[in-house]
Amino acid sequence: MADRLAKEAARNKDTNIAFNRFPKNTLYYDVAEEAKQKWQSEWEKCAKAATTKQYFPTVQDRLNIKISMTPTIEAMVTGHGKTRA
Repeated sequence: MADRLAKEAARNKDTNIAFNRFPKNTLYYDVAEEAKQKWQSEWEKCAKAATTKQYFPTVQDRLNIKISMTPTIEAMVTGHGKTRA
C-alpha cells in the first residue's frame, strides 16, 4: 500500500514537495567544482608562471599529481631558487 501511494504522489504534478534536502557531500562537491573552475580561469588569465605552466598546464593536472611540495621541487617548478639544472 505504501509503495502504491508513493508512486501516486510521485506522478502527481500538483503535489507539494515535502522534502527538499540533499546530502552535504553534494553541496561540497558542487562548491569544490566551482572553486576549481574559478582557479582554472585565474590560471589561464595569469601572464606569469610560464615555467610552472609547463609542468601543470591545467589546475586539474596539478590536483591529479600527489606530491609533497618541498623547497627543491617548488624551486624547480617555479623557476625560482638556486637550482643549477
